[in-house]
Amino acid sequence: MNILCVEPSCFCSSKEERLEMYGNMLDMPVPRKRGIDIIVFPEFFSTGFHPGFDDFENTEDGVSLSWMKRISVIYDAAVCGSVPVSDGNGKYNRFYFVYGEKVISSYDKRHIFLGAEAEAFSPGNRRVIVDFRGMRFLLQLCFDLRFPVWSRVVDGDYDAVLNIAQWPGSRVGAAELLVRARAVENQCYYIFCNSASEIAGEQEGGRSHAVSPYGDLLVPEEYSTGSGRMLLFDIDVQLVRKSRKTFKVWASSDRFELIY
Repeated sequence: MNILCVEPSCFCSSKEERLEMYGNMLDMPVPRKRGIDIIVFPEFFSTGFHPGFDDFENTEDGVSLSWMKRISVIYDAAVCGSVPVSDGNGKYNRFYFVYGEKVISSYDKRHIFLGAEAEAFSPGNRRVIVDFRGMRFLLQLCFDLRFPVWSRVVDGDYDAVLNIAQWPGSRVGAAELLVRARAVENQCYYIFCNSASEIAGEQEGGRSHAVSPYGDLLVPEEYSTGSGRMLLFDIDVQLVRKSRKTFKVWASSDRFELIY
């Protein structure tokens, strides 16, 4: 399975310009010829987040979600990204997993970051796993990476984690350590897609990467543009199954119950 992580290095002044930038980044012949199963954008890919943020979209026909659906149709690939939404129950940082004109699933960020984000958003209360083209993906957002219980595989219920982030450069080294730890302890792939833009004076860390169930960094095909770079990772569900069959760490896992 081919997963394309889109890592922007600039931040345009308007949402429309940002979406146009992403469209231009994707319009490269080489990755399209390789075939893409999932296109992954960072957390808050169309809006960014900063103190004083107030750019919430509705849940049905918001600009960002509508754009994701169009991109999915064009590339015949699932499209992932997070959008700040307001619905009848509150305001959420919502991870959309879109294929074609449909939202296959969505996940509201459980672990809201300290400070401004905690003031703006309500936390979600459920883990979400998506089965797509023969692989099962646990959806996570940025700060979720720091919480191993939330990430813990239960009875082999997922094969890979998709984490989309707006993780700052000052702490990106910690993210790399934690991604490798989560992959090894759960015998899964872990894909971390991060922004490299400067947003409201804060430089995001970039360094998007993927790790195998054995803790090895995957070597992607990389495509550079004037607006950032794209990383194409090839992952294989058979490697996850082999890891769990030959080294049955999961059989000794502690049982637990999540309390919301």
